[in-house]
Amino acid sequence: ESEVLSIVQVIDSVLQQDIKPFLRVKYQFEKLQALNEMCKSESLATQERTRMRQTCTELVEELVHTTNKPHTLAYCAQFISRSSRKIRQAIQLVEMVLESNPDD
Repeated sequence: ESEVLSIVQVIDSVLQQDIKPFLRVKYQFEKLQALNEMCKSESLATQERTRMRQTCTELVEELVHTTNKPHTLAYCAQFISRSSRKIRQAIQLVEMVLESNPDD
């Protein structure tokens, strides 16, 4: 867990730099994956888990608008679909990916 947290801290420091947009997306996606894995930890307090999930949600919202990579968008759709209220949004995202990248 502390290893993942240190990775997130490194990613945060990189994201504070003036980096190319495609690198920003790459690092945001890596941060999303790391935080999402940390949320699965049983040792987290409820408040910490809630805060991490909120950060993940914010990252997903940003990634949906800044990338067209099928793998990234599919991961975002999977994350979004965890909330029964957002199933429609997840389906629309998957449909968008399939329309723009039918072979992926």
